[in-house]
Amino acid sequence: MTEQGTDQRIGRYQVAAVSNALDLLARIGEVGETSTAEAGRSLGISRSSAYRLLLTLQSRGFVEHDRTSRRWSLGTPFTKMLTRVTETRLRSASLPSMRRLLAEEKETVNLAEFIDDELVYIHILESPQAFRMSNIPGERIPLHATALGKAVIAAHPREQWRSFVANLELEPITPSTITTPELLLAELEVTRRRGWGDDRSETALGVACFGAPITGLSGLPLGGLSISLPEARLDAGRAERLGTRVLEETIRVSAGIASRSMSGRVDGE
Repeated sequence: MTEQGTDQRIGRYQVAAVSNALDLLARIGEVGETSTAEAGRSLGISRSSAYRLLLTLQSRGFVEHDRTSRRWSLGTPFTKMLTRVTETRLRSASLPSMRRLLAEEKETVNLAEFIDDELVYIHILESPQAFRMSNIPGERIPLHATALGKAVIAAHPREQWRSFVANLELEPITPSTITTPELLLAELEVTRRRGWGDDRSETALGVACFGAPITGLSGLPLGGLSISLPEARLDAGRAERLGTRVLEETIRVSAGIASRSMSGRVDGE
C-alpha cells in the first residue's frame, strides 16, 4: 500500500475528539497555558466544545485549571508521566555512549537529566576500580559547582546566563567552589568555548569531573554525561582527553535524539 493510501486509511478511522485532545495537549505543552477561547480557536472548534474537552482532560489529570487566571495548563500527573518517558528515552539513547566511556577509561560515568532548571542523576555506571567516585541516582546536582552544571548552563544562549546565575545559591561546598557570579560567568565562557565543563575539588576534595551537555532538537540541553574520578589519577593530558571524549559522545547522543525526533519516533524534548 502506498504512503498516501495508508494515510487515507488511517484518516477514515481517526476519532475527531481524540485527535483534538492530543492536539490540545501538544499546544498547551508548547505555549505553557491557554484559555478556553484560545483552545477553541487553535483547534477550529467552538468555545463550548473546547470547554467540554478541557473538562474531560481535567477529570483525568491531564490538565489543570487556575480559577483566578481562568487558564489551563498541563496537569501534574501528566507532566510526571512525561518526565518518566523522557528519562527512559534519554537513558536508552545514552547507554551505548556510557558503556564506551566506561570501557575506555575505567572511571565512573554519570547521566543526568535537566528539567525545571534542575539537574538530577538518573543513571550511573560505576568504575571497576577499587578507589572510585560514585554518585547516587536521584541526587540533585549543584549547577555552580559541577562539570555538568556548568556545561548545561553554558549550552543555553549567553543572554540567559545571568538569569541562571542570579537564581543560584552559590554555596561554598569546598574551598575550591566558585561562589561569585562574575567568576562563574567567566567559567561559563571557558566551558562554552571548549564544549565541556570541569570540576576540580569543587564538590568534593580530591575529586575531578568532566561533563558535556546532551541537547534536543531545539538545541537546548536535555541533560548531560560526565566522568568522575580521583584527581590522583589525572596524569598529564588526561583531563583534556576526558573532556573531549565526553563531548564526542554527547554530540553522538544528541544527533541520535535529533534523528529520532525528526522521524517521529522520539520527541527528544
